[in-house]
Amino acid sequence: MAERNTPRRTGMIDYVEAYDVAASTKMEAGKIAALNTSGDAKEYAPAAAGSAGDEIVVGRIEETVDNSNGSAGDLKVRVRIGVFRWNNDTTGKVATKAHIGDAVYGTDSETIQTDAQIQAGGAAEATKVGRLVAVDSDGAWVATGIPFLY
Repeated sequence: MAERNTPRRTGMIDYVEAYDVAASTKMEAGKIAALNTSGDAKEYAPAAAGSAGDEIVVGRIEETVDNSNGSAGDLKVRVRIGVFRWNNDTTGKVATKAHIGDAVYGTDSETIQTDAQIQAGGAAEATKVGRLVAVDSDGAWVATGIPFLY
């Protein structure tokens, strides 16, 4: 995969935090960042079906960090909390203006949808990414990170 140019809206909550990177992990700029159960950062990925969804989304990855050969905490990654435009789902759980204010969920490290069940045969559970702010022809604007999860 490659870095992603993920636009953000300014004039809203905007905060950057540095997190320890998980062991054997590469994180690419512009993707959705999550913390694992140990509190280490990784690129967001859906949980296996029936699991509790043990990640918490913390924002957008600000720079590519490659800890592929390292232990947890060897490197840090900067993560920004804010409003970002993510890809909008195209498989039937598309966010529309009727969903503004609702929680949205990640199907991968770049895409959101309107509920936690990923359609691909129920093979995975999505984690809450944040709250939908707006939609346009290029994607879904989502308030992303811890302050927007509840």
